Amino acid sequence: MENSDSRLLRIPLPAENAMTRQVQELWRACFGEEEVRDTSGQFAGEDRDFDDDILYVIEYKGVVASSCHVTRKRGTGMAGFGGVATVPEFRGMGFSRQVCSFALKEFDEAGGDVIWLGTGNPAAANLYHELGFAFLPGTQVMCRLRKGLTNTKFLDSFFGGNTATVKSGSAACRIPMIPLMTSRLGFTVMDRVTGYCGSEKILEGSCMGLYPAYEAVRRRGGDWFCLDSGEGRIGGIGSWKPMGDGTAIVDACWHANYRAQAAELLRTLIADAKTAGCSVRLAVADVDAAKAEMAVELGAVKGVESLWEARRGVYVRMNDYLV
Repeated sequence: MENSDSRLLRIPLPAENAMTRQVQELWRACFGEEEVRDTSGQFAGEDRDFDDDILYVIEYKGVVASSCHVTRKRGTGMAGFGGVATVPEFRGMGFSRQVCSFALKEFDEAGGDVIWLGTGNPAAANLYHELGFAFLPGTQVMCRLRKGLTNTKFLDSFFGGNTATVKSGSAACRIPMIPLMTSRLGFTVMDRVTGYCGSEKILEGSCMGLYPAYEAVRRRGGDWFCLDSGEGRIGGIGSWKPMGDGTAIVDACWHANYRAQAAELLRTLIADAKTAGCSVRLAVADVDAAKAEMAVELGAVKGVESLWEARRGVYVRMNDYLV
């Protein structure tokens, strides 16, 4: 690096030391407590069996000046990118560009195929665009593909199978759930439990925040499951949560190639909620014909119709199918 008072550090996680504590304090100041909470598992080693988590840090005059964070899904060419922050008094010195460029160069050299990030900050988006990222349609999620790979080619490969197994959701889903939840699956509402909607209708802003949102469902007494199609791919995802009145809402979304397995995903969610002592309501937007058809196949009966505020000022007409 040009500045003799600075150095670039690479810190594999898990780690707990003065440097990582400074990074977490920087994130707390820049992004809020939620960012620190949502990444605490990675700092503690939650992902160590399936992901490679790396912090990239610029230390300037003995303190952390800038950072970024890459989570690589081991055995695949996929990764998530985040934690890009610079101490306010050190902004304008080029540190963010330097630390991000170094991290992306290392990702490329390791054979990376696609890396995603989420941002609603126009200035940051300009930097990421210069580093090779582009927005996915209908989202605030950007992706960067290796040379010669298009998003269409990647998704065709990712969703190219038609077999999958229902598994309990875990941190192993952190990266492979990104292409599923940012793809155009044809559902207006992908998962009412978490509030995720199809990017065809409502701007989707989540990327590395997808997994924490599902873990929050567990903290509230519910659970979530995925359709694991192998080799770091997920073909569907769903969750349920108790509503406090003895009922539970169940919802799920899936790629069309995994429709047959989606029925088993919903059955698993329904059974799990009933085991917890809840009566079950399948949440189905009235325009989501594929879900309504699936609900009927599962023996559900159409019940109460209501308006649900999917985003501030954006309402979706929902039907509760009683199981």
